[in-house]
Amino acid sequence: MCDTLEKRLSADDKKLLNDITDTQGMLSETMAAESYIQGFRDCAELIIDVMFGRSENLK
Repeated sequence: MCDTLEKRLSADDKKLLNDITDTQGMLSETMAAESYIQGFRDCAELIIDVMFGRSENLK
């Protein structure tokens, strides 16, 4: 679809489209990294709660 669209766009519009897709890619990578980090933190907190009984749910 991008190839078809690029054939219809001017040079300036192609550059804009490339900038948009590059930015979207960077945002996706950042969101994936942040999700991984948050998942790691959540898991670490759960392990600590289970091991040391610091959770109200375990009492």
